[in-house]
Amino acid sequence: MKILITGPQGSGKTTHAKIVAEKFNLCFIKTGDLVRNKALENSDEGRKLKEALDKGELADDRIIANLVENALVQQNCKDNFVMDGYPRRLPQLQVFDPGFDKVFYLDLSDEMAVERMLKRSREDDTPQLIQQRLMLYHRETEKALKYYQTMGILIKINAARSIGEVAGDIVDHLKRHGNKYKD
Repeated sequence: MKILITGPQGSGKTTHAKIVAEKFNLCFIKTGDLVRNKALENSDEGRKLKEALDKGELADDRIIANLVENALVQQNCKDNFVMDGYPRRLPQLQVFDPGFDKVFYLDLSDEMAVERMLKRSREDDTPQLIQQRLMLYHRETEKALKYYQTMGILIKINAARSIGEVAGDIVDHLKRHGNKYKD
């Protein structure tokens, strides 16, 4: 089972991807951590990623796609994983397409996303960078969502509710569609 949990920053992608990974015994690939860890490296790729993060810009598609592909191979979970936050843009899929079976879109208003992000106190969560990232998210990611909708694998979830309600919807959907549930 190859699952993507996507949505704007602050929508709970990581939280829900962890829950799904645990319930269905899947590898969990946290794209944001891959990027932030690579940005700490003193390498060309690391410096490019750090610069993009500092400016609230999208990182280089090839670097991100390679990080994701390598993570899947290194963790030996190419066919059984849940991922959050990749792809953000269609060109990333041209470099590496994980072949998702289901894509859950956590729908959340910008106002609520900003509120949630300011509460988590991450260094790159300044009001200016948050607004920049949300603008880029909407401009770039909506094309990827349309692509998944056309494929018939996009499931929209209202992310403005409690963690339990959102996770319950995702898990119920996966259970109803014949996937093995781990008790």
